[in-house]
Amino acid sequence: MKGQLAKFGIIFLGIEAWVGLRDTTSVVSLVIGCVCIAILACCFALRVWREIQTIKDDNKQARKRREARRHEQQW
Repeated sequence: MKGQLAKFGIIFLGIEAWVGLRDTTSVVSLVIGCVCIAILACCFALRVWREIQTIKDDNKQARKRREARRHEQQW
């Protein structure tokens, strides 16, 4: 459920950014559009950062398993 809400939030922000940036005669709509773009960029950066952290954690766990196997083979 949380993932679906996030997806709808991202879609909503995208639509709001598009509508806000399309009407260049109003300062308020430009500000709303720019804020929506900034929020979308932050969400994307957070997602990429989480993926990188997951990969790093997986690599650490794999390294520990390899070292444990080597240690067992030596004895």
